[in-house]
Amino acid sequence: MKKLLILSIALNGYQWLYHKHLASHRRYADKIDADYLLVDQPSFVGLGSECCWLKIHLIQAALRAGYKHVLFLDADAMVHAHTPDILADPANDYPLLMARGRTQRWNSGVILVKNCQATLDFIDFVLAHKNDPIAEQHSVGWGENGHIIAADAQLRLTRALSLKWNNTYDQHCADYIRHFCAGSLRTSSVSNFIHKVVHWMTAKMAKYNSEIHSIENLNGLLYSVIRRYPQFFTAKQSYYEQ
Repeated sequence: MKKLLILSIALNGYQWLYHKHLASHRRYADKIDADYLLVDQPSFVGLGSECCWLKIHLIQAALRAGYKHVLFLDADAMVHAHTPDILADPANDYPLLMARGRTQRWNSGVILVKNCQATLDFIDFVLAHKNDPIAEQHSVGWGENGHIIAADAQLRLTRALSLKWNNTYDQHCADYIRHFCAGSLRTSSVSNFIHKVVHWMTAKMAKYNSEIHSIENLNGLLYSVIRRYPQFFTAKQSYYEQ
Protein backbone atom coordinates (compact mmCIF):
# COMPACT_ATOMS: atom_id res chain seq x y z
CA MET A 1 0.00 0.00 0.00
CA LYS A 2 0.97 3.63 -0.45
CA LYS A 3 1.84 5.74 2.55
CA LEU A 4 -0.19 8.44 4.29
CA LEU A 5 -2.01 10.97 2.10
CA ILE A 6 -2.79 14.37 3.56
CA LEU A 7 -5.77 15.78 1.72
CA SER A 8 -7.30 19.27 1.64
CA ILE A 9 -10.06 20.90 -0.41
CA ALA A 10 -10.27 24.62 -1.20
CA LEU A 11 -12.57 25.80 -3.98
CA ASN A 12 -14.70 28.87 -4.76
CA GLY A 13 -12.30 31.38 -3.22
CA TYR A 14 -11.36 29.44 -0.11
CA GLN A 15 -8.00 28.58 -1.70
CA TRP A 16 -7.09 32.27 -1.45
CA LEU A 17 -8.85 33.05 1.81
CA TYR A 18 -6.99 30.24 3.60
CA HIS A 19 -3.73 30.18 1.66
CA LYS A 20 -1.62 30.40 4.84
CA HIS A 21 -3.46 27.49 6.43
CA LEU A 22 -3.09 25.41 3.29
CA ALA A 23 0.62 26.17 3.15
CA SER A 24 0.91 24.76 6.68
CA HIS A 25 -0.68 21.51 5.45
CA ARG A 26 1.96 21.11 2.77
CA ARG A 27 4.81 21.91 5.16
CA TYR A 28 3.49 19.31 7.58
CA ALA A 29 3.27 16.68 4.83
CA ASP A 30 6.86 17.41 3.84
CA LYS A 31 7.96 17.21 7.48
CA ILE A 32 6.52 13.73 8.07
CA ASP A 33 7.18 12.43 4.53
CA ALA A 34 3.52 12.09 3.60
CA ASP A 35 1.97 12.63 0.19
CA TYR A 36 -0.04 15.84 -0.05
CA LEU A 37 -2.90 16.78 -2.32
CA LEU A 38 -4.78 20.07 -2.39
CA VAL A 39 -7.97 19.84 -4.43
CA ASP A 40 -8.32 23.42 -5.71
CA GLN A 41 -9.41 22.89 -9.32
CA PRO A 42 -11.58 24.00 -10.91
CA SER A 43 -11.20 27.29 -9.05
CA PHE A 44 -14.96 27.77 -9.05
CA VAL A 45 -17.55 25.02 -9.17
CA GLY A 46 -21.31 25.35 -8.85
CA LEU A 47 -21.64 23.32 -5.70
CA GLY A 48 -21.97 25.93 -2.96
CA SER A 49 -21.89 24.35 0.49
CA GLU A 50 -22.22 20.91 -1.15
CA CYS A 51 -18.45 21.09 -1.72
CA CYS A 52 -18.14 19.68 1.78
CA TRP A 53 -19.37 16.31 0.49
CA LEU A 54 -16.28 16.13 -1.68
CA LYS A 55 -14.19 15.19 1.35
CA ILE A 56 -16.09 11.92 1.78
CA HIS A 57 -15.87 11.01 -1.90
CA LEU A 58 -12.18 11.92 -2.01
CA ILE A 59 -11.28 9.95 1.11
CA GLN A 60 -13.08 6.96 -0.37
CA ALA A 61 -11.25 7.41 -3.68
CA ALA A 62 -7.87 7.72 -1.94
CA LEU A 63 -8.42 4.50 -0.01
CA ARG A 64 -9.47 2.70 -3.17
CA ALA A 65 -6.36 4.05 -4.89
CA GLY A 66 -4.24 2.26 -2.29
CA TYR A 67 -3.32 4.71 0.46
CA LYS A 68 -2.85 3.02 3.84
CA HIS A 69 -3.96 6.11 5.76
CA VAL A 70 -5.66 9.37 4.79
CA LEU A 71 -5.62 12.52 6.90
CA PHE A 72 -8.19 15.06 5.78
CA LEU A 73 -7.74 18.68 6.88
CA ASP A 74 -10.30 21.44 6.37
CA ALA A 75 -8.91 24.48 4.59
CA ASP A 76 -9.31 26.64 7.72
CA ALA A 77 -7.22 24.31 9.90
CA MET A 78 -3.73 25.59 10.78
CA VAL A 79 -1.06 22.96 11.42
CA HIS A 80 1.62 24.27 13.79
CA ALA A 81 5.31 23.79 13.03
CA HIS A 82 5.85 21.67 16.17
CA THR A 83 3.16 19.13 15.22
CA PRO A 84 4.50 15.55 15.43
CA ASP A 85 3.75 12.71 13.04
CA ILE A 86 0.12 11.82 13.71
CA LEU A 87 0.87 8.13 13.05
CA ALA A 88 3.74 8.03 15.56
CA ASP A 89 1.14 7.51 18.30
CA PRO A 90 0.01 3.84 18.16
CA ALA A 91 -3.42 4.91 19.42
CA ASN A 92 -3.98 6.64 16.09
CA ASP A 93 -3.58 3.44 14.08
CA TYR A 94 -7.33 2.90 14.04
CA PRO A 95 -10.03 2.74 11.33
CA LEU A 96 -11.64 6.15 11.95
CA LEU A 97 -10.65 8.99 14.26
CA MET A 98 -12.08 12.48 14.81
CA ALA A 99 -12.00 14.97 17.66
CA ARG A 100 -15.07 16.21 19.46
CA GLY A 101 -16.20 19.80 19.05
CA ARG A 102 -17.67 22.16 21.64
CA THR A 103 -20.96 20.23 21.64
CA GLN A 104 -19.03 16.98 22.22
CA ARG A 105 -20.11 15.68 18.83
CA TRP A 106 -17.69 14.61 16.12
CA ASN A 107 -16.14 17.43 14.11
CA SER A 108 -15.24 16.32 10.58
CA GLY A 109 -12.77 19.13 9.92
CA VAL A 110 -9.92 16.74 10.71
CA ILE A 111 -10.43 13.07 9.86
CA LEU A 112 -7.85 10.30 10.08
CA VAL A 113 -8.79 7.00 8.47
CA LYS A 114 -7.08 3.66 7.98
CA ASN A 115 -7.57 1.58 4.88
CA CYS A 116 -9.60 -1.38 6.11
CA GLN A 117 -13.01 -2.88 5.44
CA ALA A 118 -14.60 -1.23 8.48
CA THR A 119 -13.65 2.21 7.20
CA LEU A 120 -14.84 1.49 3.67
CA ASP A 121 -18.14 0.15 4.99
CA PHE A 122 -18.61 3.28 7.11
CA ILE A 123 -17.98 5.59 4.14
CA ASP A 124 -20.32 3.56 1.95
CA PHE A 125 -23.00 3.88 4.64
CA VAL A 126 -22.59 7.67 4.90
CA LEU A 127 -22.78 8.13 1.13
CA ALA A 128 -25.73 5.75 0.77
CA HIS A 129 -27.70 7.86 3.24
CA LYS A 130 -26.49 11.34 2.34
CA ASN A 131 -29.91 12.38 1.04
CA ASP A 132 -31.81 11.02 4.05
CA PRO A 133 -33.06 13.35 6.77
CA ILE A 134 -31.18 13.12 10.05
CA ALA A 135 -32.32 13.59 13.63
CA GLU A 136 -32.05 17.06 15.11
CA GLN A 137 -29.52 15.95 17.73
CA HIS A 138 -27.14 14.95 14.93
CA SER A 139 -27.66 17.94 12.64
CA VAL A 140 -25.13 20.77 12.48
CA GLY A 141 -27.27 22.77 10.06
CA TRP A 142 -25.70 21.82 6.72
CA GLY A 143 -23.14 19.62 5.03
CA GLU A 144 -21.78 16.17 5.67
CA ASN A 145 -20.81 16.53 9.34
CA GLY A 146 -24.29 15.77 10.69
CA HIS A 147 -24.55 12.70 8.49
CA ILE A 148 -21.24 11.42 9.86
CA ILE A 149 -22.51 11.95 13.40
CA ALA A 150 -25.74 10.14 12.54
CA ALA A 151 -23.88 7.26 10.88
CA ASP A 152 -21.61 6.78 13.86
CA ALA A 153 -24.61 6.76 16.20
CA GLN A 154 -25.56 3.53 14.43
CA LEU A 155 -22.20 2.01 13.51
CA ARG A 156 -20.12 3.09 16.52
CA LEU A 157 -16.83 3.02 14.64
CA THR A 158 -15.28 6.39 15.47
CA ARG A 159 -12.63 6.74 18.17
CA ALA A 160 -11.77 10.14 19.63
CA LEU A 161 -8.68 12.03 18.57
CA SER A 162 -7.17 14.27 21.21
CA LEU A 163 -8.45 17.84 21.05
CA LYS A 164 -4.87 18.80 20.19
CA TRP A 165 -5.40 17.38 16.71
CA ASN A 166 -8.52 19.44 15.97
CA ASN A 167 -8.99 22.29 18.39
CA THR A 168 -12.15 24.15 17.39
CA TYR A 169 -12.93 26.06 20.57
CA ASP A 170 -10.27 26.09 23.32
CA GLN A 171 -8.13 29.24 23.09
CA HIS A 172 -5.75 27.93 25.78
CA CYS A 173 -5.17 24.45 24.35
CA ALA A 174 -1.54 23.60 23.49
CA ASP A 175 -2.79 22.25 20.18
CA TYR A 176 -1.16 20.78 17.12
CA ILE A 177 -3.95 21.80 14.73
CA ARG A 178 -6.07 24.88 15.41
CA HIS A 179 -9.27 24.82 13.39
CA PHE A 180 -10.66 28.29 12.73
CA CYS A 181 -14.19 27.24 11.86
CA ALA A 182 -17.13 29.36 13.04
CA GLY A 183 -16.71 29.79 16.78
CA SER A 184 -14.58 31.30 19.48
CA LEU A 185 -11.26 30.80 17.67
CA ARG A 186 -12.23 32.84 14.61
CA THR A 187 -12.02 36.27 16.19
CA SER A 188 -10.77 38.39 13.27
CA SER A 189 -13.55 40.71 12.08
CA VAL A 190 -11.86 41.02 8.68
CA SER A 191 -11.65 37.25 8.30
CA ASN A 192 -15.27 36.84 9.36
CA PHE A 193 -16.40 39.46 6.83
CA ILE A 194 -14.43 37.91 3.96
CA HIS A 195 -15.70 34.45 4.95
CA LYS A 196 -19.30 35.71 4.81
CA VAL A 197 -18.73 37.25 1.38
CA VAL A 198 -17.19 34.07 -0.02
CA HIS A 199 -19.98 31.97 1.52
CA TRP A 200 -22.62 34.30 0.02
CA MET A 201 -21.01 34.08 -3.42
CA THR A 202 -20.82 30.29 -3.38
CA ALA A 203 -24.41 30.06 -2.15
CA LYS A 204 -25.56 32.28 -5.03
CA MET A 205 -23.55 30.20 -7.47
CA ALA A 206 -25.23 27.04 -6.27
CA LYS A 207 -28.70 28.60 -6.27
CA TYR A 208 -28.45 29.62 -9.90
CA ASN A 209 -26.88 26.39 -11.04
CA SER A 210 -29.94 24.34 -11.90
CA GLU A 211 -27.82 21.20 -12.31
CA ILE A 212 -27.52 20.62 -8.56
CA HIS A 213 -31.27 20.27 -8.12
CA SER A 214 -31.03 16.60 -9.07
CA ILE A 215 -28.87 14.19 -7.13
CA GLU A 216 -27.57 12.63 -10.34
CA ASN A 217 -26.23 15.96 -11.55
CA LEU A 218 -24.92 16.82 -8.11
CA ASN A 219 -22.89 13.61 -8.14
CA GLY A 220 -21.76 14.50 -11.65
CA LEU A 221 -20.40 17.82 -10.40
CA LEU A 222 -18.65 16.14 -7.49
CA TYR A 223 -17.01 13.56 -9.74
CA SER A 224 -16.08 16.22 -12.31
CA VAL A 225 -13.74 17.60 -9.65
CA ILE A 226 -12.32 14.19 -8.68
CA ARG A 227 -11.59 13.30 -12.30
CA ARG A 228 -9.02 16.08 -12.46
CA TYR A 229 -6.74 14.22 -10.06
CA PRO A 230 -4.91 11.15 -11.42
CA GLN A 231 -3.93 10.14 -7.87
CA PHE A 232 -7.36 8.53 -7.64
CA PHE A 233 -6.80 6.19 -10.55
CA THR A 234 -5.24 2.77 -10.11
CA ALA A 235 -3.28 1.02 -12.82
CA LYS A 236 -5.91 -1.61 -13.54
CA GLN A 237 -9.17 0.05 -12.64
CA SER A 238 -10.22 3.61 -12.02
CA TYR A 239 -12.37 4.76 -9.14
CA TYR A 240 -15.05 5.82 -11.61
CA GLU A 241 -15.38 2.38 -13.18
CA GLN A 242 -16.20 0.63 -9.91
